[in-house]
Amino acid sequence: MPLDVAAVPAPATQAATVPPLTVSTLLTSWTWDSAAVVLAVILSAAYVLAVRRVRARGLAWPVGRDVAFAAGVGSLLLVTLGGIGRYAHVLLWVYTIQVVVLLLVTPALLAFGRPVVLATDALPAGSAQRLLHAMGGRLVRAITSPLVGPIVVPVVLAAVYFTPVLRVSLQHPWAFGALHVGLILLGLLIAIGLVGDGVDRETSLALAIAVAVGLAEFLLDAVPGMVVRLRTHLLAPEYWGTLHRPWGPSPLTDQQHAGAVLWFVAEVADLPFLVILVLRWVRADAREAIHIDYQLDNPGLAASPQPAPSPAAAGSGELGPGLQRPWWETDPARLGGHRLAREYGARSDQHGADQHGADRPRPPDIDG
Repeated sequence: MPLDVAAVPAPATQAATVPPLTVSTLLTSWTWDSAAVVLAVILSAAYVLAVRRVRARGLAWPVGRDVAFAAGVGSLLLVTLGGIGRYAHVLLWVYTIQVVVLLLVTPALLAFGRPVVLATDALPAGSAQRLLHAMGGRLVRAITSPLVGPIVVPVVLAAVYFTPVLRVSLQHPWAFGALHVGLILLGLLIAIGLVGDGVDRETSLALAIAVAVGLAEFLLDAVPGMVVRLRTHLLAPEYWGTLHRPWGPSPLTDQQHAGAVLWFVAEVADLPFLVILVLRWVRADAREAIHIDYQLDNPGLAASPQPAPSPAAAGSGELGPGLQRPWWETDPARLGGHRLAREYGARSDQHGADQHGADRPRPPDIDG
């Protein structure tokens, strides 16, 4: 069966040229989205080059992460260049599927590719340090926090549907592409906070609170879909009210379908994230229990009193003479294998060996 290819998304005045939506047309129709193609090429090229550099250095990089990242790029291309992308301008419920996938599904798959861990392993030390510093900024830390990230999802969905974003993205190709890029980048930050970036920073208490927040957000995610489903007048009437489509549901019925899709898909997409948070909570609790038992079983390893660092050293983050950073800040296993952590941990271990002997016992750990 020949493929039905559209050069650009159909505007409202040309909706009549789009064939009726069927399973066949959904599978065989294609369109072009420059922003999605450019983003997919950049993501793929950067990831492949980084993996090659990491493996060339003799570091292990699981193939499963490559598969997850490739699936994320594939989902991006599927919903922008495939039938969903072709019909997103003529059916609001199709547009809704595209938005939810780009905000929740594609970023989650990309996050399972561990892009932050990969970048810190592949970049030079200075660039990796700057990346980690940027990831530690207030705004990024807020979005990637398991406590805050889930709450951002319903806010973003409300902003898309109840502000001029919906109308502008449908009327202007540049806004349509910008929306896609923005959804993926924002969703990636949220997904990294929920999936984790390979560094176990959160305590079991923080993750337990995150699970509670996730359960509350599970209910909040239903609100945008419910509002869209129950509205009796059109969203973006300047666009949907002038859509000349001789087939399919009426614009209001289409909007009700979109609300049902948004309601259902947003709720279903939350379930895997809740499961991931629960698993991280269990692992963090087990890890903390092991470290506490180790410290209780080895009371002689408690650090003796040391002079406080000078004010200048405290302000710069440097330690005073004779002081060592605690093992939980420098242990390579606990820090998830980051190259900077490994290098810093090696320097700290050498410093500790010089002062206290190379046979200092290490605490047990579990794979986080």
